Amino acid sequence: MLFVNARFVTQELSGVQRYAAEISKEIKKQYPSAVFLSPKNSSNKELSEFLNVQVIGTNRGHLWEQLDLYLYLKKLKQQNPVLLNLANTAPLLFTNNLLVIHDLAPLKSENWNSFRFKAVYRFLLPRLARKSRHLFTVSETMKKEIVKTLNISAGKIDITYNGLSEFFLKAATVQTPKQKIILSVGSINKRKNYEQLIHSFIAFANPDYKLIIAGRYSTIYNSDSGIQELAAANKNIELITTADDRALIELYAAAEIFVCLSSYEGFCIPILEALHFRCKVICSDLEVFHEIYGDNVSCCDHTNLKAIADNFNLSIKKNEKALNEICTLEEKYNYKNGAKIILDYLKY
Repeated sequence: MLFVNARFVTQELSGVQRYAAEISKEIKKQYPSAVFLSPKNSSNKELSEFLNVQVIGTNRGHLWEQLDLYLYLKKLKQQNPVLLNLANTAPLLFTNNLLVIHDLAPLKSENWNSFRFKAVYRFLLPRLARKSRHLFTVSETMKKEIVKTLNISAGKIDITYNGLSEFFLKAATVQTPKQKIILSVGSINKRKNYEQLIHSFIAFANPDYKLIIAGRYSTIYNSDSGIQELAAANKNIELITTADDRALIELYAAAEIFVCLSSYEGFCIPILEALHFRCKVICSDLEVFHEIYGDNVSCCDHTNLKAIADNFNLSIKKNEKALNEICTLEEKYNYKNGAKIILDYLKY
């Protein structure tokens, strides 16, 4: 029997939770007998109903995952249950885990995450990687990093890329005229380098353009709180912390340029979303961006303020990417393929 750890329905929406939600929808379609299990505090009722999530246990968070979920599966031992964990963690005592590791950010020395978050993940991730029956991750770059950092055999890891959510795919692709907007989307987190982005925009010094940063604060990150003051001091900079998917679609559709200056990523879904809406994309010169997006984006040194500002000017002069190039990316990177890879593994 295939069970899915659906604790993600109780968590704040970020890239990890979006992957988990969209892969789960595809698994539900392709393997209807899969059983989704979660704690009682779901924050996504619509998704929980679609997946027919079964609420078990009395605890929440990591305690639910490590205790309630494990004890529930232990009772089903004779049925040889397999547990698919889509969001970086799993019950450590369970021996039949399939685990998706999205990145190894908590293992880095940088002060990106809260102390508690780092402590939990630094304990769990290496042990789960070794004990899990099989691993999945979201890019070839991440696979190589897991092999090197956690000393895991490459044969134990398959790649299930991110993609576009159903909501974005169903949105009208006919674009309204692009406005002079530079957009960045992602959690308010030091890893995203929003302060550098703001200073680069100021150096860009083009009063016709507006910079919009759309992202939410989260307790798991050491948030970049200083950007509020920086944004408030410039009339051409707007910080939006309440944007839902509908609002994001409007922003992508209007933006001419999209920017991601992250220091570290496993995939970065917003870049794919921006390309879908025909934005010109500037991003950090990271190996993963070269792997995933290739010539569809312009990479630059995210620590070099002048290089970033120069790329704003260069992007203005560039044409949008051809629609067929974007469609090719979306055919490769989608959740239907990812769910199939996971389910195909179970057939072996």
